[in-house]
Amino acid sequence: MPAAPSRLPFALFFALASVACGGDESASEAPGLEGGDADLAWTAEEVYSLGGFEAIDWDAFGDVSGVGFDGDGNLYVLDSQAVRVHKIASSGELVRSFGSQGEGPGELNRPESMVVFPDGRVAVYDFGKFGWVRYDTEGEWIEDVTIDDPGTMQLLGNFSVAGGDAVFAEVVGEIRMNRGGGGEDVEAGGDGEAEESGPPVVRVALAEGAEATTVYRGWEPPEPEGPESEFSASSDAGNTMQIRMSPLRAFEPGLLLSGLPGGGFVVVDSTAYDVEIRDASGELVGAISRPIPPVVVTESIREAERGRRIAEVEEREQRGDQTGGVRLLGGGGAADLDMSGMNRMMRERIENMTFYPEIPVIEALATDPDGRVWIQRSSGEPGEDGPTDIVRTDQTYVGTLPADGIRTPDAFGPGGLAAWIETDEYDAQRIVVKRIVEGGGD
Repeated sequence: MPAAPSRLPFALFFALASVACGGDESASEAPGLEGGDADLAWTAEEVYSLGGFEAIDWDAFGDVSGVGFDGDGNLYVLDSQAVRVHKIASSGELVRSFGSQGEGPGELNRPESMVVFPDGRVAVYDFGKFGWVRYDTEGEWIEDVTIDDPGTMQLLGNFSVAGGDAVFAEVVGEIRMNRGGGGEDVEAGGDGEAEESGPPVVRVALAEGAEATTVYRGWEPPEPEGPESEFSASSDAGNTMQIRMSPLRAFEPGLLLSGLPGGGFVVVDSTAYDVEIRDASGELVGAISRPIPPVVVTESIREAERGRRIAEVEEREQRGDQTGGVRLLGGGGAADLDMSGMNRMMRERIENMTFYPEIPVIEALATDPDGRVWIQRSSGEPGEDGPTDIVRTDQTYVGTLPADGIRTPDAFGPGGLAAWIETDEYDAQRIVVKRIVEGGGD
């Protein structure tokens, strides 16, 4: 079974020894990590909602790319399209908005994501500035932490608070800046001559010039085989560009990461039910495993996944999404592209895509303020939800939320508060804040 390197051989042993045959089954009837599920009778009561098709004020969101709570239950929303951060009180009322479009100190160029610290400080990851823009508890600018001459600029994602002023982040790629007498070339690249392969997790100390320390390096699946896809597009400025994309492979295991309240983190990087618990320096301090093997990908699963992805492309076409925005590096600014060619390319990639032989058991990972780990499992069927296990870091099994129950939130707050980013029937974004009320298990 493809899985991460054997740091935790006992977990692999359990997976191989299990007699279960699907991602949502288990080896025995007794509930617990080594047995069956104990369903949790938890409910979620709505506190307030924001946005949606009928919104006409500040909450008429363009592109919500980050949400987070502070320790007092205030919600922060990053709208990348409006280039603003909104702070909302626990009552649902707007407290303040801050941030503005620009390249100057405290301004946001191309905000991509955000982390919110318990005391209400905010750090926005700004791709346009190659760094972070930091704000204090009142929304006032603290500093820009940018890289003047990056040489090789790491692209980060999957952020979590790491304690103090630091964040954990996954390095999802890099851009190599080649500067010479003939001008500036920008090249997207991989790890180049890095001594170790696999996606790194870094701890970024923002108050120390965004100094990054690698604390973990994940398992890297083999590269998919097949030809690249490309298309040419013209921008509204009259420029023509070529966009090239690598072969597509479904069900490939990625790296899932979430920070713990004490400064450590949990991580998954294989197809197995294998959650590693690590401290702030990356040292392995524990593990959460269940004897649930991955689902083997069959021809019917492949057909269903192709159909699901083609349906998503058709839905975009029916909505009239024939243009899209792209920001050009090197001072090119933003441009609108004809997306009909992009949609054709996406169809081609889907029709020719290959498949990883197994569907990873775990499809989402999160941690709540109480330090419990939310482990959302795959159903084994494309497009269908699976159940979510709640487990403490001492491996105490709390129970399982059924597939039709509470889904993993986009942000957790104090006192059971949680926020979900949703899309209504008009394709408008809305944020729903609920309070999770814990009941017992069956």
